[in-house]
Amino acid sequence: MRKFFAVLLLFLSFLPVFADLSPDDIVFLKSHGLESGVVSGAFTQIKGLEGSSRTLKSSGTVEINPERGLVWNTEKPYRSILVIGDDHITQQVRSSAPVRMDMKGNEVYKNISESIKSLFFGDFDTLQESFESELRKGESNWTLTLKPRDKALSAFMTGIVASGRNGVDKVLITESNGDYILYEFSGMKNGAVNDGEIWLL
Repeated sequence: MRKFFAVLLLFLSFLPVFADLSPDDIVFLKSHGLESGVVSGAFTQIKGLEGSSRTLKSSGTVEINPERGLVWNTEKPYRSILVIGDDHITQQVRSSAPVRMDMKGNEVYKNISESIKSLFFGDFDTLQESFESELRKGESNWTLTLKPRDKALSAFMTGIVASGRNGVDKVLITESNGDYILYEFSGMKNGAVNDGEIWLL
């Protein structure tokens, strides 16, 4: 019996404990680059489908602005621009006319956008409104696991796992149907890569 409880305790010690981030956790994350202004760099997106070994890959540049939103400027496999603002989403594929949609009908996009912004800028109050969290600290890296609080959001995703060293290097979004989206970021630095006109699409 003692051996059984010892094994059970060992197993439980590896399970994530979800709660709000402590003040020490927030200080730790901010000291590892999760606190800045406008940031931009390269991204690779890998989309995996449940029950399939095939993945869909795209890449380009991303700009994350705490006031305006996100710009995903995809260069491969084909040119497209996705602008996610506070109240709208605009997409332009190749040279076609931009298509603008109201954010009210796209709450999932809005939550994901807000989550990515909150991660990069260290806005943990906003992040914790939608997610419970569990932080694992390494000597030179960190992993933050987020579990949705909101039923509407949990209907779309089971969670987000973000990891990095000095800033966010990877964000893995696992969807409720078993699909996943992995974002890998590189060369992230302060400053914009797009001119102001792109926000007017």
